[in-house]
Amino acid sequence: KKMSSKNQPDQEEVDRNVEKWRMKKMIQNLERAKGVASAGLITLMIPPKDQIAKATKLLNEEYGTAASIKSHTTKLAVQSAITSSLAKLKLYSRTPPNGLIVYCGNVMTEDNKERKVTVDLEPFKPVSQAKYVCDNKFHV
Repeated sequence: KKMSSKNQPDQEEVDRNVEKWRMKKMIQNLERAKGVASAGLITLMIPPKDQIAKATKLLNEEYGTAASIKSHTTKLAVQSAITSSLAKLKLYSRTPPNGLIVYCGNVMTEDNKERKVTVDLEPFKPVSQAKYVCDNKFHV
């Protein structure tokens, strides 16, 4: 006896639910992440209507500003995160339909090792406002 298709989700819906679950787990990990330096973790949110070029310009300006950070470790962490964020933005010719979120920086793992995290994601819900934060945690 065959089940009617109304009782079973189609493959596309299953795939989307799996993708949502994966994204939720990744965001939970990002929430728990702690930066190596006092301000080396970047959160960049680009709304659908904003252009990638605008975010690139902002990051390039911030890279210059970071040169005046007194702490050598923090300066290097911030500049490294900005460079990696710029590399992620180069993968996009235009802003995706729901916008784009980039998380980047060096985090401490549970066994006290340093690990570079660079995540670009297209959210399921549109990004409501542009945001750039450089902090010791990711803003999710």
